[in-house]
Amino acid sequence: MEWPGNQFLKEKTAMIDTRVTTLQADVEMLKAHRQHCDELHEQHKEHKKRSDDAMNNLTESNIMLAKSITDMNVTVTKIAGIIERDEPDMLVLKNARIAWGVNKWIFATVVALVAGVATIYSFYKGLF
Repeated sequence: MEWPGNQFLKEKTAMIDTRVTTLQADVEMLKAHRQHCDELHEQHKEHKKRSDDAMNNLTESNIMLAKSITDMNVTVTKIAGIIERDEPDMLVLKNARIAWGVNKWIFATVVALVAGVATIYSFYKGLF
């Protein structure tokens, strides 16, 4: 004859075994999740490093750009001063620009007159 407590112990042992198996499965799942998180963390560190390097390069580029703009402003200021003082070299360029504009206007006027005369001549020739 079996002691009545044996059945109770068998049931409790089966429940504990089931619980242990469930906990082991949960631990394995958590280990896999931790490994996945570690991989993502490593990827994030690599991405952060690349991002920081890009920002450092961008900062250097911005510094070079600011220096170039400053140099360009200095040069433009010097040229503006030369033009305002009407120095000979700049005066020649200024006069050449004015002459070019006048020549274009004269050429356009001559072409328009020739076209008008040709139109009138062809109209007159067509009548007679």
